[in-house]
Amino acid sequence: MKHIKLKKRGFNYYTDYTEKYLNETLEAYGYKLSLRKDNAKGSLVFTFDESPWLTVSSPSFNMLSDEALKEFAENLAEKFKTVYEIASEEPTEKFEERHEYYITDGVGAIDEPFFITEGEPCFEWVTMPFRQNYNKPYHISFQNYGGIKKGLVAEITVKNKNAEIKDFELRKMDSNGEFEAFKTEPIVAEKQNSKIYRFEFPEYVIPEGINRYSIKLMAKKKQTECEKRRIYVSFLPVCDYDETADVTEEIRVSLKGL
Repeated sequence: MKHIKLKKRGFNYYTDYTEKYLNETLEAYGYKLSLRKDNAKGSLVFTFDESPWLTVSSPSFNMLSDEALKEFAENLAEKFKTVYEIASEEPTEKFEERHEYYITDGVGAIDEPFFITEGEPCFEWVTMPFRQNYNKPYHISFQNYGGIKKGLVAEITVKNKNAEIKDFELRKMDSNGEFEAFKTEPIVAEKQNSKIYRFEFPEYVIPEGINRYSIKLMAKKKQTECEKRRIYVSFLPVCDYDETADVTEEIRVSLKGL
């Protein structure tokens, strides 16, 4: 299988701009980058490893003539502002990251809206403690990938029924980067093997979601707009417990619309 190798200019550099440069290359051939598999006309895999090279692979490369592949490699290297090599060997270094991108002749990732306003909210955690311990504060953030909705519920499930959840606070960032805090008393329910703390915020408006299939915003601007639409949760799990023990499997946090 044929591969195109691009000389790295820095790992973070390509993390931020891979999608932009790839889309610009494809547009010269009448195609666009897509992050949706269902409308794909082909695919490209980018492999970041410990070598000085970024490897680009695609089944389509084997169907191109040597001249056509060389032309595509030259255009790709020009957009990525680097030099290239054409190789037949798979990357042999330990992978750092591997991303699959799709090719379309329809609506591309650059055309997709960055924000989602319709549909039910869909939350995924962005950051959480690497090790979770009782008697130490938890700080977790969630990103919405669904629509806007009024009313939010946060639930904390604790498998240790002797534990308590205290100092719960929900925060959001305004357009100026300032945080607004929300607090409420929990509704506590005990089950056979766990205890559930439910925090309801009926007036809280869940912000618009992020479209994971869009590349309309990139790099720092994308990060900033995502952060402004995250929901930040903090609380203190209290228990007479070994404070150094990792209790990752004992505490679960989830958000949903009310």
